Amino acid sequence: MVAGVLRLPRWQVLAVGSALLLVSGIGYGFTLKQANADQLEQQAQAKIQDRGRLGAARPTGVLPVLLTSIARRDSPAVCETLLDGQAVQQFAAAQGATDCRAAVELLAARVSDAGAYSSASAPLTRRGDESLVDACRMTWSSGTSAGPQLGQLTIARTTGQTYFVTQFVPCSQGATAPSR
Repeated sequence: MVAGVLRLPRWQVLAVGSALLLVSGIGYGFTLKQANADQLEQQAQAKIQDRGRLGAARPTGVLPVLLTSIARRDSPAVCETLLDGQAVQQFAAAQGATDCRAAVELLAARVSDAGAYSSASAPLTRRGDESLVDACRMTWSSGTSAGPQLGQLTIARTTGQTYFVTQFVPCSQGATAPSR
């Protein structure tokens, strides 16, 4: 076959060579695209698995971690780790902020004692697979408020074995716990 191709006029050899080059380039492009898609899928899976390891180990641990993160102005911990899905937008809207990061800044500015803020206690009620925390009624052992009341939190597992805030209702919307 090679000998037969070599006997062809140059323009035909060039055409065959160009066609082979084009076919291999297209094949390489498809392979590269598939490899990129596989890598993106693996990264997405890893992110989901990592997120499942974040959050809080118990429903009672979510509020202290959330308050500590707010007091430290750690918006990634609040917005990307502890609040899930719609709770991110609800949290921002409750503070009158454009986004979650701005809401963390607004709340942090109102914290008078960052060390004490995370030690607040609030009523927690379990309802099936969810826990409801009324962080509109937070109290501190010192008897003095260390910062703003937060809101009403619905806490549940979304991925893995850790807990996240899945719904956020501001204190001004009444004293009833949020519902799904």
